[in-house]
Amino acid sequence: MWCPRALGAIPPFGNLYGLRVHEDASLLSVGTMAFTAGSRRESLTMRHADYARLVQPAVGRFTARANDG
Repeated sequence: MWCPRALGAIPPFGNLYGLRVHEDASLLSVGTMAFTAGSRRESLTMRHADYARLVQPAVGRFTARANDG
């Protein structure tokens, strides 16, 4: 299993560690995304299309706007 460099760090590509990756459908429309890069101090930015191609996440609705009820 994955051993983080820092306590509480999250790997940006869970699929590389045998983890299923889930993505909210609201992210499908973003051009560029930023996320943690395996530490709490470093971030990574990349085009969403590249991320989706590399990770192949399961897409669903996991969030709601505050005014959605």
